[in-house]
Amino acid sequence: MPLLHLNDTVRDDSNRSYKVTRRLGEGQFAEVWEVRLPGTDLHYALKLEKRKDRNTVRAEYKVMKKIAQSGGCSQVVAVEGSGMHQERFFMLLQLAGETLYDARKAGHGRLDLPTVKAVGLSTLSAIQQLHEQHIIHRDIKPANFVIDPPNAAAGKGSWLLIDFGLARRYTDEAGSHLPQRSDASFRGSTTYASVHAHKDEDLSRRDDLWSWLYMLAELLEGWLPWRLDKEGGEQQPQDRDKDKHWVQQQKELCIQDPHRLSRSGQLPEALTAISKHLAGLSFAAAPDYDHLRQCLQLLPDPQPQLLGLPGQLQQQQQQLDEQAAAAATAGKRPAPGSAADSQQAAKRRRADAAPGSQPRKPGMSGQQQQQQHSSTPQQSPADDAGQAAPDRQHAVQQVDQLLTAMAPLDCLVAMAKAVRRLKQQTLCTEPGLVEEVCRNFAAFVRDSGDGVRSSAGRP
Repeated sequence: MPLLHLNDTVRDDSNRSYKVTRRLGEGQFAEVWEVRLPGTDLHYALKLEKRKDRNTVRAEYKVMKKIAQSGGCSQVVAVEGSGMHQERFFMLLQLAGETLYDARKAGHGRLDLPTVKAVGLSTLSAIQQLHEQHIIHRDIKPANFVIDPPNAAAGKGSWLLIDFGLARRYTDEAGSHLPQRSDASFRGSTTYASVHAHKDEDLSRRDDLWSWLYMLAELLEGWLPWRLDKEGGEQQPQDRDKDKHWVQQQKELCIQDPHRLSRSGQLPEALTAISKHLAGLSFAAAPDYDHLRQCLQLLPDPQPQLLGLPGQLQQQQQQLDEQAAAAATAGKRPAPGSAADSQQAAKRRRADAAPGSQPRKPGMSGQQQQQQHSSTPQQSPADDAGQAAPDRQHAVQQVDQLLTAMAPLDCLVAMAKAVRRLKQQTLCTEPGLVEEVCRNFAAFVRDSGDGVRSSAGRP
């Protein structure tokens, strides 16, 4: 049963009252509610301890107060106050927007590559700021990042860290790294915890970054190799110890071969480079945050868009149509791939399919074929192959132009590969079919718009 209800009133240590307006969430140890300061437009997040005999929220409050007093963490939610309600401690926090977990769900389980790049840079900055205050988080995951300002898009806002219930200082008062403890226990979330956490080893800065890498891989791929949950359509193992051990084995395999983090077996080079850097860090070693940022810079920036079609592909289609218009004016054949060329190709195929029609030789109009059929002997297969060469060359050029235009658009790579395979399989027998498939593919992308870019990136 919840401890608070809508329209309840709570008072902080300064005797200011707040009205409960909305429930935000609930964890193992606390409830989180949105509250408003009456007579103002000021809204806050209130985190309330569930049990009287626990002090998890109070301990988290102390950590966050120290961070706030240092003044060096702009990407940690601000602490606004504290108080007691029903003999339970609560703290008031800056109210931000949705979590990164929510953003991933809104994107049907994944985000596009440029957005992952922006999210990665922002979340890395937040983690680095925390580490520079000599604190490790020990529970990095999408649910522990919130967007600011509240209505910002995932790739546009600043991601702030929340939930410091497991946070710990990793240096002594003199600033020296604490020695590794031999009696540590598991800390974090099974999905995102590092291999060291699975081994019940003491955690350090590298482990926050391993969790961060797994988070980015999941945002990009829509999965992790060790995810076993109802969401993925699989049954969760009954034995949690066996589950954690199996997850640990999968993570160890991914350290040996980072490409295992990708469903296609082709993880972006940026993330493989990050994995290799983290694998080389010792317990007390300082991560090279600048190097990690440089790795993320290898990921593509957002592509220009026009009329819902990826910019480069749309621009090329416009060029082809312009060439077709110029050719029509001059009485020449339209440029391969243009709308006019597509219409002519369709007419030729309908004519070929008509009863009693003669097979068309590539590169010839229907009138030319009738004249040759009535006035010249049948050509040999070798002669026919010679006639087919120009059209096959056009087909190769058209397919390659489309694939080149789509190459920087990672979310279309899988579909582009499928077209390439089709090209290889059908080019020698029916080049016109390849041209038609490519045109249909371009129209499909144009008509589908953002839906294709967000959901069609992987097989």
